[in-house]
Amino acid sequence: MKTVVFVDDEKFIHGLFKIGFKKLIREKKIKIHSYLDGNECLDALDKGELKFDDNTYLFTDVTMPHMDGITLSNEIYNRYPSAKIYMLSAIGDDEYQGRTSDIHRFPFFEKPVNINDIKNIILGDETN
Repeated sequence: MKTVVFVDDEKFIHGLFKIGFKKLIREKKIKIHSYLDGNECLDALDKGELKFDDNTYLFTDVTMPHMDGITLSNEIYNRYPSAKIYMLSAIGDDEYQGRTSDIHRFPFFEKPVNINDIKNIILGDETN
């Protein structure tokens, strides 16, 4: 089973992703964890409620209160260098992409994100 971690301060986005992945959740192909900021995500890791492995995908917004997505992704990368980390932002800013490209081998998504693009990333790994 794949684990998908969404970190975004906009609550409605969590609902959209859960609806978009409803069938895959029901079929037990994926499990979703969602957090409103980077601190919540790291707390879940520290408490053992969340684990990163080769089947874990992190999708994080860049701009959030408390801990932004860049800080979170740096922390996750330091703990799990093989982590699959994808940045999301409503601001299609080359600066953000530049600040994240040093540690990210994965695409940067501008919002609104197409759920099918994310599904293809997650399920596409099954064919590799």
